Amino acid sequence: MTVFERNTAALASAHPLLASRLQPAECGEPAECGEPAIELRRTAAGAVTARYCGRWLHSSRAPQREAARIAADPSLAGADCIICYGFGLGYLIEEIAARHTETPLVVLEPDLGVLRAALETRELQSLLASRQLRLLSGPEAITAFASTLSALRARRPAVRRLQAAVAADGEFFAKADEALARHSSREEINRNTLKRFGRLWVRNLVRNIEVVAGSPGISRLVNQFKGVPAVVCAAGPTLDELLPWLPVLHERAIIVAVDTSIVPLVRAGIIPDFLVTVDPQYWNTRHLDRLRSPGTALISESATHPRVFRMLPENPRYLCSSLFPLGQYLERTLEPRGALGAGGSVATSAWDFARALGCDPVYTAGLDLGFPGHATHCRGSYFEELAHGFCDRLMPVERYAAQYLWDGGPRTTEAADGERLLSDRRMLLYRWWFEAQIEDSADTGRRFFSLSTRSAAINGMPPIDPGQAATGPPLRTSIDSRLDRLHARNRDDTAGGDHAVRRLAEDLAALIDELEGLKGVLTEALEATADVLARFETDPEAELDLSPLDRADRAIAASERREIIGFLIHEAAEEIFAESAAGGEPALRNSQRLYRALLDSTGYHALLFEQALERLRAEDERIPDP
Repeated sequence: MTVFERNTAALASAHPLLASRLQPAECGEPAECGEPAIELRRTAAGAVTARYCGRWLHSSRAPQREAARIAADPSLAGADCIICYGFGLGYLIEEIAARHTETPLVVLEPDLGVLRAALETRELQSLLASRQLRLLSGPEAITAFASTLSALRARRPAVRRLQAAVAADGEFFAKADEALARHSSREEINRNTLKRFGRLWVRNLVRNIEVVAGSPGISRLVNQFKGVPAVVCAAGPTLDELLPWLPVLHERAIIVAVDTSIVPLVRAGIIPDFLVTVDPQYWNTRHLDRLRSPGTALISESATHPRVFRMLPENPRYLCSSLFPLGQYLERTLEPRGALGAGGSVATSAWDFARALGCDPVYTAGLDLGFPGHATHCRGSYFEELAHGFCDRLMPVERYAAQYLWDGGPRTTEAADGERLLSDRRMLLYRWWFEAQIEDSADTGRRFFSLSTRSAAINGMPPIDPGQAATGPPLRTSIDSRLDRLHARNRDDTAGGDHAVRRLAEDLAALIDELEGLKGVLTEALEATADVLARFETDPEAELDLSPLDRADRAIAASERREIIGFLIHEAAEEIFAESAAGGEPALRNSQRLYRALLDSTGYHALLFEQALERLRAEDERIPDP
């Protein structure tokens, strides 16, 4: 076998599709740089190196020594994912893989010709067959890159660039930079959100235990309105100019409202078919103050603030699948709920719900992802009324609005009409989410439109005149009839009734028992760690008994519920990891901090579970006492 055949055989074990593409017909297009795409050279010592588009891909004298120096950079030690722009002849990739054996290695190489040259030249079988390596090449590489980062949940990625590769294909790597920036922004927002709302999510979910037991899932609604148009109404400023069209559209389409838009819609005489609300905060429930829309079905999540369910007790109700370990554990014995996309905004969930219904086309109203005319929300929304309520001479409405715009990290983007639109970092992440979802569903033939030209431009969601959208046949009678049947059937046949309550009670009792056991192990580990540290500080040469710590580690690793208690320790774990990478606290002190965080989380969960179990026992006398 030739070098190339041995390499492609190794590559095929981990990347079969890519290996099949590395034939001359697939690799022949040179880079558009006015030079031969890749020129192989020999160094004075006999090693192979290369020029690419007139630049050296590697050192012209010692490519291996250069790669070893770059791979030895201490900053790579703290990365949870290492990304290389350009494969080159594989020198740098080999060195990084050898030095950082446990760290995922993602390599982007747009030019299949370069990859083939490397496989024809150097023995790379061990590297190419490694499960550590994610090698991305070809036209779908950027999309695959974004998916890979998400799957790896990379929080501290490090990037190394082959400058000749980046210079030759700047547009490709600019898109890679954009995908990486998007991922990093999303991860930062997710970390901050978890830090801020983690305990609130858990508390809400446990307080909603009766709702979880008695609510059907959105899975019962999937594809029930195939081919029926839908209008998803967010609360952006352009909703005001679209309100006159919505009564006409209401006759021809399903209306899905988010919590921020439903009151302005109802005041305008438009009763939405569905209300989507998934926020855990009390203040978000204020959007629903004085809402009277009993025919509107509530689409929510088990960690939504409990006040939402108290405010709308008579409305039909459906829950989507929980995004959190505790919710997923409690739902496992119930009927499948059905997932909704989590793009970070209630508008993303509402739009994904319209897709789940089977609706086509899906129109959006007020989904501005920016601030047309520097306005923040439509008139009549809670945010807009709140501003007018507390603003005064010292804080006029204009100043409040300016502060709101500034706090979001203002950016500019392009509106659908080609004009510049003020937006912010968070809303641009939402736009990228919509674009990724639309691209993924391109082969379904589903159509997506925006009803305003002043909203942010979203690839795959072109603007359409509301008058054109309103030319379809009237469907309201059929829609209402089908909704009435669905809600009646689901009201009579909920997620399991008394049986579901008892199953959840059993799950909670089992969780409490397991957590009590873990509390004992962690308490013992903390006491042992304090004793070991005291002895070590007194006599650094003394023989230390670490067996209680080993028992705690084994108990935590063996626990099937470790994800539940670990959900609330991300902040402590991040701090410990960062300090360890920087040469901070010694290992025993970090273990002590980790055990303390785990014990705190375990106690918090156990207390909430005991309170929830008492409520369930009060509801059903057949649930036994412990």
